[in-house]
Amino acid sequence: MLDYHTFDNLRNSSDWPSRIFEDFMCETAVLLADRTIEFQTLTAKERYDSLVARYPDIFQRAQLGHIATYLGITLQSLSRIRAQK
Repeated sequence: MLDYHTFDNLRNSSDWPSRIFEDFMCETAVLLADRTIEFQTLTAKERYDSLVARYPDIFQRAQLGHIATYLGITLQSLSRIRAQK
């Protein structure tokens, strides 16, 4: 991990660090916008289906409580959605 001073010196030393940082920030902004739109337009079931489609092994890698929080639902709602499958 770089401290701010080292990062700032690197960023100002050439163009490529700035381009990488800008690309990262743009990608992050797009992902955040997509996630916001998903929360506003999809049901909990649709958000669940989208997550499983993107990350099929998510239930082997993350705790159910964390998945429920990511989806913006309670653990009980997640259990009901999973039981419907």
